[in-house]
Amino acid sequence: MSMDHVYPAGPRSVPPDLTRPTRAYRTHAWLAMGGLLLFVLLYLALASWFTWTAYRLFASLAHGADPLWTFVAGTCSAFLAVFMWKALVFVKHRHAIDDIEVTAPDQPRLFSFINRLADEAGAPRAHRVFLSPRVNAAVLYDLSVLNLLLP
Repeated sequence: MSMDHVYPAGPRSVPPDLTRPTRAYRTHAWLAMGGLLLFVLLYLALASWFTWTAYRLFASLAHGADPLWTFVAGTCSAFLAVFMWKALVFVKHRHAIDDIEVTAPDQPRLFSFINRLADEAGAPRAHRVFLSPRVNAAVLYDLSVLNLLLP
């Protein structure tokens, strides 16, 4: 069975500017990126504030502040600071155990299909392909906020 039977050729009468983004789309994309940047900056500011507050509260214990409530507030602030900072540095690997990795030598027709689809869409080719018992098609990345800055 040829690949053309499984994956037919695309239409010939597609205008060349069909996928060119409009002015409104570009505006919305910049607004979305600005919103993401604002979120990251606020996140970093809040994590820094919790860290500084915990430091100030624990330091004030040495200067005779009310020990019980200062310690409770400092502990809560330190807990929130650690919770927020760890989300930036720890990476969660999302490859499920029941997924089976396939390679191009094992499944040449599947990879021919995937590569042709990626080439026609102008997307990068897949680095790894997993078969899953779930009904799913997905692109997976290691999850970390650092991946926003350094993919």
